[in-house]
This record gives sequence, structure tokens and C-alpha cells, in this order.
Amino acid sequence: MNMLPPPQPPVTSQPAAAAAARPKPPAKTIGIFAAVAVVAAGGTFLVTRGDDPQTVAPAATTTVAVTVPSSTTAPVIVQPSTTAPAAVPQSTTPATVVMPAGATEVGYGVYVPAISDVTVSGDGPFTLTNATTGSEMILQVLNRVAGEDPNVLIQEYIDQFDADYELIGYGIATTHDPGSSGHPNLRSSYVDYTIYVEDPDGSRENTYARINAIVRNDGLALLTDTYGPGGQYAVSNDDFATMIGSLAAAPSVGDAAAWFPAQPKVPSSVHRQVDLPFPSNARLTLEDGYEVVSTTSSSIEVTNGNEIIVVMRLTGIADFDAAAAGAVTLLSGTRITTSLEAFGDPAEYDSITNRTARWEGNDVDGLPIAGQIHVTLDATTHSANVVFLASRESRWNYNQLRALTFGIRLGQPTIV
Repeated sequence: MNMLPPPQPPVTSQPAAAAAARPKPPAKTIGIFAAVAVVAAGGTFLVTRGDDPQTVAPAATTTVAVTVPSSTTAPVIVQPSTTAPAAVPQSTTPATVVMPAGATEVGYGVYVPAISDVTVSGDGPFTLTNATTGSEMILQVLNRVAGEDPNVLIQEYIDQFDADYELIGYGIATTHDPGSSGHPNLRSSYVDYTIYVEDPDGSRENTYARINAIVRNDGLALLTDTYGPGGQYAVSNDDFATMIGSLAAAPSVGDAAAWFPAQPKVPSSVHRQVDLPFPSNARLTLEDGYEVVSTTSSSIEVTNGNEIIVVMRLTGIADFDAAAAGAVTLLSGTRITTSLEAFGDPAEYDSITNRTARWEGNDVDGLPIAGQIHVTLDATTHSANVVFLASRESRWNYNQLRALTFGIRLGQPTIV
């Protein structure tokens, strides 16, 4: 069974200096079902969640009867699978839930256990705040379409805040096989992302986060969005597993259905995205002013006149030393001549290894240029992505460049 990845941003994506908590607007609700209302200025996305009250369990073990409200809005239209669904066992979940002492019910019998230094606030969505790590988690329990692709839920959530920020870079939304955390009736998806913000005083920062969508085969779903400084947890793996377990065991909300097919994909965004010229699920985000100036079957180069991004693909790579040597060869063969520092310590996640080195040199016109080179190696497929970041300015906007290339450098589970 595939285990759900940790609900925190991967440590590999964090800057050396811990970033402040995500400057997020007030949490927005994704509904049981979504409806669209048209107003004079354009389309407004309406969401509803149902009328079930949220209750906080008393500081003793209790048994809670859970009432599932019926939806009063039109369901989301989901295209049916072209394959015949397999027989699906119907839910045998109980009508009542035993709540641990100090737990907080967050809807439909799903609960957050009592966690030291973590406070729960709000009322669908809820916010979990960890006083020790400074991380936060936005959490909501929803009654969705049975058998739904979890990426649909993730996309609807992203649509609520995507346009609120100057720049967001997304990784690849990846769906695991059924069996999340050992529960056959659950399936999970996740996507990592980073938000670039330039404050009025000119300071710049990136915030890194992960969205998890854990969907039950009858449509009950848990959506979380975790962000904070230094790649820290908002809740531990064990506490997150307890939350997932309560989702698996919560009372039924309807008939179970066959799982909808799900494919890895980059979430759509109001921010401009371009495909890479070689096989990849990742995409490059382009901020205003950036244009594609060169493409080949294995590379793409974009620039805004001062900052430069070059992305290349290496295949048939035996190990990281071979990937680094190939990257240096590519770098020396481009318009940039360099002196390259040693690659930093590796950051690893499953089969993926990320390492970074700083370089400097002269551009073709003889002017000084400097930047970083990122090598992301997949030891399973023996393929690597090489990302060159460069600037012709003494004070360059590296945080912005990292956001533009986030999905290529860090936000992917595999390199095809």
C-alpha cells in the first residue's frame, strides 16, 4: 500500500533562512458541491458546505452520533470512466464515532486528536496552528462526488487563492493508488507549491506549502494545506495518520463507487505556464516580462533581459556525479562561461536527489554574470533535470527565479 507523504512541505524546498508563515488571505471554503453564479463584473465561484454544526469534543472519551446533511446544490459534472467499474464493497462504517479525549470534531465524524502546542480555530475550514514550529494547516472535511479524482478537489481549492498572489509556482499533483495509510477505502493526492511575495519595503520571500486531498470511496474527503517556516510539520506523521484513520472510519455519506482515473498533472493557474520541450509532467512558470528565446528537443531558455533561466534534460545517467559532470558540460557549452563551486549537500526524497552549486563568470558580451545550477536526478529512471539560473545584476531576484522553476527543480515525484 502507498503511504501518504508527510503533510509538510519537503525540506528540500526550503531556503537556508526560515521563511515567515505564508501571507495567506482568510481561508476560503470549498463546498460539498460547487455552483457558479454570474454577476455583472464576471463569474463568481460560490461554495457551500452543508448545515451540519461543528462540535468540539469534551475532555473525555465520548460517543458522537453524526448526521450527514443532504446537498441542496447541483453536483459537479464528472466525465465517466471509459472502463467498466469493478464491483465495489459498500461501506460498513458505523453511525456513531468514538471521540478520543480532547479531540476536535471537524465534520462528519472526522476529528483532530489533542496535540501538544497545537490549537484548532475556525469552523470549516479550520486552522491548526503549531506554537512550537510556527507552521499552520488549513483543514476542511467535505462531502464530494463518490469516486472523484482527488485532483479535482485540489484544483477547486487552488482556484480560490491562485489569483491573490503575484506569483505561484506549482509542482505536479500526484495521486497514489488506493490504500492511503493502510486504509483500502481511501485514496490521496498531493501537490507542493511556492508563493513569491515582494513586500512594499522591497524585501522578498518565498513560502512553501503542500496541499493534501484524501478522498474516501463514498465521497467523504479531507483537504489540508500546510505551510510554515523551515519545512516544519504543523502536526506529526502519527497525528496526521490518526486524522486519516478517523476519515476512513467515519459514518457513511452514501454508496461507495469505483475510483476515478487520475493522472499526474500540474494544476492550472492564472499565472502563465509553458510546457517543456522534452517529455515531462512539469511546467515552467513565466512572470510578466519573461519570454522564451530558444528551444531545442532537450532545452529551453527564457529571459527578461537581466535574469536568465535555462532548463535542460539529461538521460542515461548512472549516478549524481555523472549528472553533475553532464550539467557542467552543458553549462560550459552555452552562452555563459563560468567558474563553478562544489555542489552542496544532497537533499533526497524517495528516488529524487537535489543538489545546488553557485557559479559566476562572464556573459558573451563580457559583462559579469552569476547564478546557481540545480541538478535534480531520478535514480530510478536515470534521468535528470538541469536548471541554470543567472542574473546580469548585482542584486538579483533569486527568489522569483526559484518560484518560476519550482515544479521542475523540486515539485515532482519522478523524472520521466
